Amino acid sequence: MILMRCHASDQWGLGNLTRCRALAQALKAEGSQVAMVGPSIEMQQPGDIDTFVHWQPLDWQNQSTENASQLLEIAKQFKAQALVIDDPRADADFQQILYDEKIKWLQFDGTATKPMWAHWILNALPSANTHTYSTVVRNPSVRLLLGPMYAVLREEFARTEKKPKLNPGDISILLIFGGGDDRGAIAWCLQSLKPLLNKNTKLKIISGSANPQNNTNLQIIEGISKEQIEYFIQPAHPWEIMSTCDLAVMASGTTVHEVNVFQLPMVLMSVVENQDKPGQAWAQAAGAKYLGDWTQIHAELLRESVLSQLKELHMKNTPALVDGLGASRVAKVLCEQLN
Repeated sequence: MILMRCHASDQWGLGNLTRCRALAQALKAEGSQVAMVGPSIEMQQPGDIDTFVHWQPLDWQNQSTENASQLLEIAKQFKAQALVIDDPRADADFQQILYDEKIKWLQFDGTATKPMWAHWILNALPSANTHTYSTVVRNPSVRLLLGPMYAVLREEFARTEKKPKLNPGDISILLIFGGGDDRGAIAWCLQSLKPLLNKNTKLKIISGSANPQNNTNLQIIEGISKEQIEYFIQPAHPWEIMSTCDLAVMASGTTVHEVNVFQLPMVLMSVVENQDKPGQAWAQAAGAKYLGDWTQIHAELLRESVLSQLKELHMKNTPALVDGLGASRVAKVLCEQLN
Protein backbone atom coordinates (compact mmCIF):
# COMPACT_ATOMS: atom_id res chain seq x y z
CA MET A 1 0.00 0.00 0.00
CA ILE A 2 1.24 3.49 -0.92
CA LEU A 3 -0.45 6.49 0.69
CA MET A 4 -0.58 9.85 -1.14
CA ARG A 5 -0.87 13.24 0.56
CA CYS A 6 -1.85 15.83 -2.05
CA HIS A 7 -2.69 19.54 -1.98
CA ALA A 8 -5.34 20.63 -4.49
CA SER A 9 -8.02 23.31 -4.48
CA ASP A 10 -9.89 25.63 -6.82
CA GLN A 11 -7.57 28.48 -5.82
CA TRP A 12 -4.32 26.53 -5.71
CA GLY A 13 -5.01 24.50 -8.84
CA LEU A 14 -5.44 20.83 -9.70
CA GLY A 15 -2.08 20.04 -11.29
CA ASN A 16 -0.79 18.21 -8.21
CA LEU A 17 -3.89 16.04 -8.08
CA THR A 18 -3.70 15.29 -11.80
CA ARG A 19 -0.14 14.00 -11.55
CA CYS A 20 -0.94 12.04 -8.37
CA ARG A 21 -3.73 10.31 -10.28
CA ALA A 22 -1.32 9.49 -13.09
CA LEU A 23 1.27 8.11 -10.67
CA ALA A 24 -1.39 6.12 -8.81
CA GLN A 25 -2.47 4.50 -12.06
CA ALA A 26 1.13 3.62 -12.89
CA LEU A 27 1.64 2.19 -9.39
CA LYS A 28 -1.52 0.14 -9.77
CA ALA A 29 -0.14 -1.23 -13.04
CA GLU A 30 2.93 -2.34 -11.06
CA GLY A 31 0.70 -4.18 -8.59
CA SER A 32 0.53 -1.63 -5.77
CA GLN A 33 -2.58 -0.39 -3.98
CA VAL A 34 -2.87 3.37 -3.51
CA ALA A 35 -4.91 5.54 -1.12
CA MET A 36 -5.43 9.31 -1.31
CA VAL A 37 -5.45 11.80 1.55
CA GLY A 38 -6.14 15.53 1.35
CA PRO A 39 -8.43 16.68 -1.51
CA SER A 40 -12.14 17.11 -0.95
CA ILE A 41 -14.69 14.52 -2.10
CA GLU A 42 -15.92 17.04 -4.72
CA MET A 43 -12.59 16.65 -6.52
CA GLN A 44 -13.07 12.95 -7.13
CA GLN A 45 -13.54 11.83 -10.72
CA PRO A 46 -15.41 8.69 -11.85
CA GLY A 47 -12.23 6.71 -12.45
CA ASP A 48 -10.90 7.36 -8.95
CA ILE A 49 -12.98 4.57 -7.48
CA ASP A 50 -10.88 2.11 -9.47
CA THR A 51 -7.56 3.91 -8.95
CA PHE A 52 -7.69 4.50 -5.19
CA VAL A 53 -8.74 1.97 -2.55
CA HIS A 54 -9.49 4.86 -0.17
CA TRP A 55 -10.02 8.63 -0.47
CA GLN A 56 -9.96 10.71 2.71
CA PRO A 57 -10.33 14.52 2.74
CA LEU A 58 -7.97 16.09 5.28
CA ASP A 59 -7.47 19.77 6.05
CA TRP A 60 -4.00 21.13 6.62
CA GLN A 61 -3.45 22.23 10.21
CA ASN A 62 -1.34 25.11 11.48
CA GLN A 63 1.24 22.93 13.21
CA SER A 64 3.69 20.69 11.31
CA THR A 65 3.66 18.21 14.18
CA GLU A 66 -0.10 17.81 13.92
CA ASN A 67 -0.05 17.35 10.15
CA ALA A 68 2.72 14.78 10.34
CA SER A 69 1.02 12.90 13.20
CA GLN A 70 -2.27 12.74 11.31
CA LEU A 71 -0.58 11.37 8.21
CA LEU A 72 1.45 8.81 10.17
CA GLU A 73 -1.70 7.61 11.92
CA ILE A 74 -3.47 7.05 8.61
CA ALA A 75 -0.36 5.33 7.22
CA LYS A 76 -0.34 3.02 10.23
CA GLN A 77 -4.04 2.31 9.77
CA PHE A 78 -3.52 1.20 6.17
CA LYS A 79 -0.14 -0.42 6.82
CA ALA A 80 1.40 1.79 4.14
CA GLN A 81 4.85 0.80 2.90
CA ALA A 82 5.57 4.32 1.67
CA LEU A 83 4.12 7.78 1.15
CA VAL A 84 3.89 10.15 -1.79
CA ILE A 85 3.74 13.81 -0.74
CA ASP A 86 2.71 16.38 -3.33
CA ASP A 87 2.18 19.37 -1.07
CA PRO A 88 4.50 22.41 -0.86
CA ARG A 89 3.37 23.01 2.74
CA ALA A 90 5.34 19.94 3.86
CA ASP A 91 8.15 21.91 5.48
CA ALA A 92 11.38 20.68 7.07
CA ASP A 93 9.79 20.09 10.50
CA PHE A 94 7.01 18.02 8.93
CA GLN A 95 9.52 15.97 6.94
CA GLN A 96 11.88 15.36 9.83
CA ILE A 97 9.04 13.85 11.87
CA LEU A 98 8.35 11.39 9.04
CA TYR A 99 12.06 10.64 8.71
CA ASP A 100 12.41 9.94 12.43
CA GLU A 101 9.55 7.44 12.14
CA LYS A 102 11.59 5.62 9.46
CA ILE A 103 8.87 5.68 6.81
CA LYS A 104 9.97 6.13 3.20
CA TRP A 105 8.34 8.70 0.97
CA LEU A 106 8.53 10.38 -2.41
CA GLN A 107 8.50 14.17 -2.25
CA PHE A 108 7.48 16.27 -5.26
CA ASP A 109 9.55 19.45 -5.34
CA GLY A 110 10.21 22.33 -7.69
CA THR A 111 12.47 24.69 -5.78
CA ALA A 112 15.37 22.90 -4.02
CA THR A 113 15.36 25.72 -1.47
CA LYS A 114 14.34 24.03 1.78
CA PRO A 115 15.82 21.13 3.80
CA MET A 116 14.50 17.81 2.51
CA TRP A 117 14.43 14.46 4.30
CA ALA A 118 12.61 12.31 1.73
CA HIS A 119 13.84 8.96 0.46
CA TRP A 120 13.00 9.97 -3.13
CA ILE A 121 12.86 13.55 -4.41
CA LEU A 122 11.19 14.25 -7.74
CA ASN A 123 11.75 17.52 -9.59
CA ALA A 124 10.78 17.30 -13.26
CA LEU A 125 11.86 20.82 -14.24
CA PRO A 126 14.57 21.01 -16.92
CA SER A 127 16.68 23.10 -14.51
CA ALA A 128 16.77 20.43 -11.76
CA ASN A 129 20.28 19.17 -10.98
CA THR A 130 22.15 17.25 -8.30
CA HIS A 131 24.40 20.19 -7.39
CA THR A 132 21.43 22.31 -6.31
CA TYR A 133 20.06 19.52 -4.13
CA SER A 134 23.41 18.84 -2.49
CA THR A 135 22.83 21.81 -0.20
CA VAL A 136 19.32 20.85 0.94
CA VAL A 137 19.28 17.03 1.14
CA ARG A 138 19.36 15.66 4.69
CA ASN A 139 18.74 11.97 3.98
CA PRO A 140 21.98 10.16 3.07
CA SER A 141 19.97 7.43 1.31
CA VAL A 142 18.06 9.82 -0.96
CA ARG A 143 17.49 9.00 -4.61
CA LEU A 144 17.02 12.02 -6.85
CA LEU A 145 14.61 11.74 -9.78
CA LEU A 146 15.44 14.89 -11.69
CA GLY A 147 14.49 16.32 -15.06
CA PRO A 148 11.62 16.09 -17.57
CA MET A 149 12.08 12.34 -18.11
CA TYR A 150 10.42 11.94 -14.69
CA ALA A 151 7.48 14.23 -15.46
CA VAL A 152 4.40 12.35 -14.23
CA LEU A 153 1.71 12.46 -16.93
CA ARG A 154 -1.32 10.40 -17.83
CA GLU A 155 -0.32 7.52 -20.10
CA GLU A 156 -2.43 8.86 -22.97
CA PHE A 157 0.09 11.63 -23.59
CA ALA A 158 2.70 9.06 -24.56
CA ARG A 159 0.28 7.35 -26.95
CA THR A 160 -1.03 10.46 -28.75
CA GLU A 161 0.79 11.76 -31.81
CA LYS A 162 0.84 15.33 -33.11
CA LYS A 163 -1.97 15.74 -35.62
CA PRO A 164 -1.09 16.80 -39.19
CA LYS A 165 -2.68 19.98 -40.55
CA LEU A 166 -5.49 19.74 -43.10
CA ASN A 167 -4.70 23.29 -44.24
CA PRO A 168 -1.02 24.32 -43.84
CA GLY A 169 -2.05 27.96 -43.47
CA ASP A 170 -4.24 27.39 -40.40
CA ILE A 171 -2.94 28.27 -36.92
CA SER A 172 -4.42 26.98 -33.66
CA ILE A 173 -3.32 28.68 -30.44
CA LEU A 174 -3.84 26.75 -27.21
CA LEU A 175 -4.84 28.84 -24.18
CA ILE A 176 -4.69 27.04 -20.83
CA PHE A 177 -4.27 28.14 -17.20
CA GLY A 178 -4.70 24.91 -15.23
CA GLY A 179 -7.81 23.30 -13.86
CA GLY A 180 -8.63 25.75 -11.08
CA ASP A 181 -9.34 29.48 -10.87
CA ASP A 182 -7.64 31.28 -13.76
CA ARG A 183 -7.99 34.53 -11.75
CA GLY A 184 -9.02 36.44 -14.86
CA ALA A 185 -6.01 35.47 -16.97
CA ILE A 186 -8.07 33.79 -19.70
CA ALA A 187 -10.37 36.82 -20.02
CA TRP A 188 -7.35 39.13 -20.31
CA CYS A 189 -5.71 36.88 -22.92
CA LEU A 190 -8.94 36.73 -24.91
CA GLN A 191 -9.10 40.52 -25.13
CA SER A 192 -5.37 40.86 -25.76
CA LEU A 193 -5.22 38.25 -28.52
CA LYS A 194 -8.45 39.31 -30.24
CA PRO A 195 -6.62 41.41 -32.88
CA LEU A 196 -4.67 38.32 -34.02
CA LEU A 197 -7.74 36.19 -34.72
CA ASN A 198 -8.96 35.68 -38.29
CA LYS A 199 -10.34 32.90 -40.46
CA ASN A 200 -6.97 31.09 -40.33
CA THR A 201 -5.95 31.82 -36.72
CA LYS A 202 -8.09 30.40 -33.94
CA LEU A 203 -7.99 29.85 -30.18
CA LYS A 204 -8.58 26.55 -28.40
CA ILE A 205 -9.13 27.11 -24.70
CA ILE A 206 -9.02 24.36 -22.06
CA SER A 207 -10.48 25.17 -18.65
CA GLY A 208 -11.38 23.09 -15.61
CA SER A 209 -14.91 22.61 -14.34
CA ALA A 210 -13.74 24.12 -11.03
CA ASN A 211 -12.80 27.42 -12.67
CA PRO A 212 -15.24 30.08 -11.35
CA GLN A 213 -14.36 32.29 -14.33
CA ASN A 214 -15.94 29.99 -16.92
CA ASN A 215 -19.22 31.92 -17.30
CA THR A 216 -17.40 35.23 -17.62
CA ASN A 217 -15.03 33.78 -20.20
CA LEU A 218 -17.90 32.37 -22.25
CA GLN A 219 -19.67 35.75 -22.21
CA ILE A 220 -16.53 37.42 -23.54
CA ILE A 221 -16.32 34.86 -26.33
CA GLU A 222 -19.91 35.65 -27.30
CA GLY A 223 -18.79 39.22 -27.94
CA ILE A 224 -15.73 38.23 -29.99
CA SER A 225 -16.38 35.31 -32.31
CA LYS A 226 -17.64 31.80 -31.64
CA GLU A 227 -16.24 30.71 -35.01
CA GLN A 228 -12.67 31.55 -34.06
CA ILE A 229 -12.70 30.35 -30.43
CA GLU A 230 -13.40 26.91 -28.98
CA TYR A 231 -13.87 26.65 -25.22
CA PHE A 232 -13.48 23.21 -23.64
CA ILE A 233 -14.50 22.71 -20.00
CA GLN A 234 -12.95 19.63 -18.38
CA PRO A 235 -12.50 17.77 -21.68
CA ALA A 236 -12.18 14.01 -21.33
CA HIS A 237 -9.20 13.88 -23.69
CA PRO A 238 -7.17 17.11 -23.41
CA TRP A 239 -4.21 15.46 -25.14
CA GLU A 240 -6.27 15.23 -28.33
CA ILE A 241 -6.87 18.99 -28.27
CA MET A 242 -3.23 19.81 -27.51
CA SER A 243 -2.04 17.58 -30.34
CA THR A 244 -3.90 19.73 -32.89
CA CYS A 245 -2.36 23.06 -31.78
CA ASP A 246 0.65 25.00 -33.05
CA LEU A 247 1.45 27.23 -30.08
CA ALA A 248 0.52 27.45 -26.40
CA VAL A 249 -0.16 30.55 -24.31
CA MET A 250 -0.33 29.32 -20.75
CA ALA A 251 0.60 29.42 -17.10
CA SER A 252 4.04 27.97 -16.31
CA GLY A 253 2.64 25.23 -14.07
CA THR A 254 2.59 21.45 -14.30
CA THR A 255 0.66 21.50 -17.60
CA VAL A 256 3.78 22.72 -19.40
CA HIS A 257 5.10 19.16 -19.29
CA GLU A 258 1.97 17.95 -21.09
CA VAL A 259 2.28 20.58 -23.81
CA ASN A 260 5.96 19.85 -24.34
CA VAL A 261 5.13 16.27 -25.36
CA PHE A 262 3.75 17.78 -28.57
CA GLN A 263 6.73 20.15 -28.98
CA LEU A 264 4.56 23.26 -28.97
CA PRO A 265 6.34 26.64 -28.77
CA MET A 266 5.15 28.35 -25.61
CA VAL A 267 4.43 31.83 -24.31
CA LEU A 268 4.40 31.45 -20.54
CA MET A 269 3.29 33.60 -17.63
CA SER A 270 2.83 33.05 -13.91
CA VAL A 271 -0.57 33.07 -12.23
CA VAL A 272 0.78 32.19 -8.78
CA GLU A 273 4.19 32.95 -7.28
CA ASN A 274 5.57 29.41 -7.45
CA GLN A 275 5.32 29.43 -11.27
CA ASP A 276 8.10 31.99 -11.71
CA LYS A 277 11.11 29.67 -11.52
CA PRO A 278 9.49 27.02 -13.74
CA GLY A 279 8.76 29.70 -16.33
CA GLN A 280 12.41 30.75 -16.35
CA ALA A 281 13.56 27.13 -16.55
CA TRP A 282 11.39 26.37 -19.60
CA ALA A 283 12.53 29.58 -21.29
CA GLN A 284 16.15 28.51 -20.97
CA ALA A 285 15.71 24.82 -21.84
CA ALA A 286 13.01 24.83 -24.50
CA GLY A 287 13.00 28.31 -26.02
CA ALA A 288 9.73 29.35 -24.39
CA LYS A 289 9.04 33.05 -23.91
CA TYR A 290 8.41 33.70 -20.22
CA LEU A 291 6.72 37.05 -19.60
CA GLY A 292 6.38 36.98 -15.79
CA ASP A 293 3.35 37.81 -13.65
CA TRP A 294 0.36 38.01 -15.98
CA THR A 295 -1.05 41.03 -14.14
CA GLN A 296 2.08 43.02 -15.04
CA ILE A 297 2.14 42.18 -18.77
CA HIS A 298 1.07 44.64 -21.43
CA ALA A 299 -1.29 43.28 -24.09
CA GLU A 300 1.07 44.44 -26.83
CA LEU A 301 3.93 42.39 -25.34
CA LEU A 302 1.74 39.28 -25.33
CA ARG A 303 0.78 39.78 -28.97
CA GLU A 304 4.39 40.44 -29.99
CA SER A 305 5.54 37.29 -28.17
CA VAL A 306 2.89 35.16 -29.84
CA LEU A 307 3.73 36.54 -33.30
CA SER A 308 7.44 36.02 -32.66
CA GLN A 309 6.89 32.36 -31.75
CA LEU A 310 4.61 31.84 -34.75
CA LYS A 311 7.22 33.26 -37.13
CA GLU A 312 9.71 30.68 -35.91
CA LEU A 313 7.38 27.69 -36.32
CA HIS A 314 9.07 26.53 -39.52
CA MET A 315 12.55 27.71 -38.59
CA LYS A 316 13.23 25.62 -35.47
CA ASN A 317 11.71 22.79 -33.49
CA THR A 318 10.86 23.02 -29.81
CA PRO A 319 12.86 20.24 -28.10
CA ALA A 320 10.74 17.35 -26.82
CA LEU A 321 12.07 17.07 -23.27
CA VAL A 322 9.05 15.09 -22.03
CA ASP A 323 8.12 11.73 -23.55
CA GLY A 324 5.06 10.96 -21.40
CA LEU A 325 6.59 7.86 -19.80
CA GLY A 326 7.64 9.47 -16.52
CA ALA A 327 4.82 8.01 -14.41
CA SER A 328 5.86 4.49 -15.35
CA ARG A 329 9.52 5.25 -14.62
CA VAL A 330 8.74 6.65 -11.18
CA ALA A 331 6.37 3.79 -10.30
CA LYS A 332 9.03 1.23 -11.22
CA VAL A 333 11.62 2.97 -9.04
CA LEU A 334 9.31 2.99 -6.04
CA CYS A 335 8.11 -0.59 -6.43
CA GLU A 336 11.58 -2.01 -7.08
CA GLN A 337 13.01 -0.38 -3.96
CA LEU A 338 10.03 -1.34 -1.80
CA ASN A 339 10.02 -5.02 -2.78
